[in-house]
Amino acid sequence: MKYSSMTKSQLIDEIYKLKQYTLSLSGIKYGVIFQQAADAIFVIDYNGKILEVNDRACQNLGYTTKELLKLNLADLDNSFINIKNKRKILQNKASGQLFTFISAHKRKDGSTFPVEVRIVQVKLNNKKLIIAFTHDITERILTERALRDSEDKFRVLLNSQNDAVFLHPLKSQGFTCFTEVNDVACERYGYTREEFTKLTAVNITKKEDVREHGKTDFRKKLHMQKHLIFETEHIKKSGESFPVEISSNIIQIKDKKYILAVVRDITERKKSEIALLESKEIYKRLAEASFEGVVITKEGKIVLNNNQILNIFGYTSKEFKAIQFKNLFHPDDLNMVNIKMKRNDSGPIEHRGIKKDGSIIHLETRANDIAMNGEVHRQIVIRDITERRKVEEELRLARFCLDQSQIGILQIGEDGEIHYANEYICKKLGYTHEELIKLRIMNIDPLVTEETWKNRKILAAKREFLNFETVYDKKDGGQFPVEIAVSNFEFENRLVSFSFIRDVSERKQLELQLRQSQKMEAVGQLAGGVAHDFNNMLTVINGYCDMILFREPPPELRAPLEQIQSAANRATRLTAQLLAFSRKQIIQPKVLNLNHLIVEQLNMLGRILGEDIKIKTSLDTDLKNIKADTSQVEQCILNIIINARDAMPFGGTLTIETTNIILEEDYAKMQTGTDQLEFIMMAIGDTGVGMDEATRLRIFEPFFTTKGRDRGTGLGLATVYGIVRQNNGFIQVSSEPQKGSLFKIYLPTIDQKLFNDDKPAPDELSFSGKETILLVEDNPAVREVTSSALAGFGYNILTAADGKEALQVFRKHKNKINLLLTDVIMPLMSGKELAEKLHKKDSTLKVLYFSGYTDNSIAHHGVLDEGMEFIQKPYSYIELVKKVKIVLNK
Repeated sequence: MKYSSMTKSQLIDEIYKLKQYTLSLSGIKYGVIFQQAADAIFVIDYNGKILEVNDRACQNLGYTTKELLKLNLADLDNSFINIKNKRKILQNKASGQLFTFISAHKRKDGSTFPVEVRIVQVKLNNKKLIIAFTHDITERILTERALRDSEDKFRVLLNSQNDAVFLHPLKSQGFTCFTEVNDVACERYGYTREEFTKLTAVNITKKEDVREHGKTDFRKKLHMQKHLIFETEHIKKSGESFPVEISSNIIQIKDKKYILAVVRDITERKKSEIALLESKEIYKRLAEASFEGVVITKEGKIVLNNNQILNIFGYTSKEFKAIQFKNLFHPDDLNMVNIKMKRNDSGPIEHRGIKKDGSIIHLETRANDIAMNGEVHRQIVIRDITERRKVEEELRLARFCLDQSQIGILQIGEDGEIHYANEYICKKLGYTHEELIKLRIMNIDPLVTEETWKNRKILAAKREFLNFETVYDKKDGGQFPVEIAVSNFEFENRLVSFSFIRDVSERKQLELQLRQSQKMEAVGQLAGGVAHDFNNMLTVINGYCDMILFREPPPELRAPLEQIQSAANRATRLTAQLLAFSRKQIIQPKVLNLNHLIVEQLNMLGRILGEDIKIKTSLDTDLKNIKADTSQVEQCILNIIINARDAMPFGGTLTIETTNIILEEDYAKMQTGTDQLEFIMMAIGDTGVGMDEATRLRIFEPFFTTKGRDRGTGLGLATVYGIVRQNNGFIQVSSEPQKGSLFKIYLPTIDQKLFNDDKPAPDELSFSGKETILLVEDNPAVREVTSSALAGFGYNILTAADGKEALQVFRKHKNKINLLLTDVIMPLMSGKELAEKLHKKDSTLKVLYFSGYTDNSIAHHGVLDEGMEFIQKPYSYIELVKKVKIVLNK
């Protein structure tokens, strides 16, 4: 026998025998048994001093033999601290008898481990010693602890089950009593745990079922299958029976086999199955009456179907059962449908189907599992939604059209709540659709209150259509004017109201511009009429004053005459401004470059502005040419500059900028009424006091001024407005108080070269002549002064008060008249009409028109017709004879 395989008792016996032959400790030390022992061996004296150890002791404790021999057993085992107690124990034992106890040893590293200690008293060389055998029982302790834990867990697991659980030993014959049951079993059956330990499965099973299943038959099946499920009936302590489903397993606990039975009460399930069987016929009838197609499948094959499914796909019953169910679905949708139908109680799945004739239809399918004949089947309910999809498509198209409409659409409920809003009105108001339908009409229409809404509802109920204007509030706080047409109709016994909203901001702006234009036009007509009458009077005053001064009057008369002439000249400039504003002034435009005019005027502008105002220019070097009256353009620049100067009393900066610009077609047409798109833009800005909106809207009105009496006539900017409009341009002004003003003038460009007029003016000494002039003027005073002025230079003058008289005079002096000098606007016959009639009689007759202002007979919008000669009233004495000489010399 190998010593390493000996038990502790055998080993001790061997050692005890050997002590008879061993006379010293060295005999034990080097004995083969001592070193090969599986347990640690300590030889100690009665004081606990370690006298010898084997290799296993060194391995267990982590010490060397030399280190252990320096220690006392109390250093390793606390139970040896009280060595006297141990000595008493040992002394009470007969020599050679074992004493066993459980203790703990401490390793060199300080860790401890459990040990089983057996000690024996021996006598060697007449000296009593103790031999201690220690066995490491760490694994045994852990195993015992795990076993205790597993038993606790097993009991918790049993009691956590919702079903009754029974445990009893497995024997080859008969049923054994239950060794363990859970709380559910006690509660459901009415027995206590103690009562269950005296019962077997036979005691709680219905007798008929015991005979049917048989004890031996049950055990055979369980041994073969290891897991057995069957149904039976159990009996409670009260005698009440109930159906159960039993799941039995064979398990092993501590080398013993047990039957573990989990028993489920299936009373409710049995009731459901009975109800299902009873309702099967009803189900079949309901399926046939359904408007939906119903199909029952098993593993993809059609088991049952109703007639409606045949109607949907166009098959006969025989044809339908012969096809694969998947062939009813469109191949492109099949994968998606299969994925979704794998889920039990899948929601509606919309997809395409294929009818027998190959046509495609739209379907809505739902699927769920059902039990039939104890097996799981798939119930599929299919609805043909082709018509619904068409309606939905039409609704989507209608919704798209509504959203793309350039008119806002709101559906408003009876209490003013917004039910629908199209995309256009959402964008206009700055809300999303979700935000807008949470509001009421009162939230966007500030003019609507609860009271006004009630009144509007009453009015709407009486009329199918209702039109009105209001303003809407935007989300960002802004407002815009709207025109609303409300349409009301009854739907499902309730009043439905739709509001069709048009943004009329542009129309309102145009109306404002139109009113402003009409006002300016009316004032212009008045100003033109006044200027015409004034010009006739000024012509007489200037004419006689010039003639007297030309003839060298006495010194005492010259000064008063010059004062009269100066006042008349100022009045002439005033009427010229009125005519410019009313666009009744006759102009003779020519091709010019605005940059050249600005550069030529800079020195003069600097003198007007003064040293405190700095001029900055930014002139486009590629600026295109325009066609305009030079003096008028200069007048525009000068008038704006003067206003800028007055707006900067403490100095500042004046900026003049020019550039080419192309306008959008609609905008250009709105501003000028023409198709012209290319313009030059001249901007004149200042850093002055600026103006408020109310002032800005009136600055072009004649006689409107903010400068006070004796500082301005109120015609400067009115003149600018008239000149710009007469030249087919437009003007814009932006300004804010204390932020200066900016005037932008837009004039149409022309693709022509610059005009160059190098003709010398006639010398004053050559103004005289002997030609015959027919003078036609309806105003006697003007006729008289004009006749006198021309006669003074040697001309032969024939006069007429109107066109009819002029024709008579011409007939008398047909071959003698060289020039027709006629007013443009006269009663009975205009100057243009008279000239045309006389030209028929004498095509060589030269014509010179004059007028205080003119209609469109010789000029269109004030622009003189090609080849026409004209002189503006009030003309001076010298201007008249100079112009007559020029026309006669042509």
